Amino acid sequence: MFHDHQIRLPSNRGFTLVELLTVVGIIGVLMAILLPAVQAVREAARRTTCLNNVKEIVLATLNYESSRQHFPPGKHGPQMRSLAHRSWFCELLPFLEQAAL
Repeated sequence: MFHDHQIRLPSNRGFTLVELLTVVGIIGVLMAILLPAVQAVREAARRTTCLNNVKEIVLATLNYESSRQHFPPGKHGPQMRSLAHRSWFCELLPFLEQAAL
């Protein structure tokens, strides 16, 4: 049998403030190391997207020239004021598979 002075209560030991601050500090250092790498990957993805968009516009311009024997006009005269002929880019939309726009 147990006597009153031999009963052990379970210890509810939690994290100390020093341990908690140490873990937060380590996580902060890891984030500081990884953040530039993540930003570089995002910038590379933006650059790749932009280059692909430029490539698509160039290919659409070349397809336009191939089918009509001239490049899209840079500017339309006063006789062509309809909404469908406002800019050279509108002329390229069918060649970019965006004719619905």
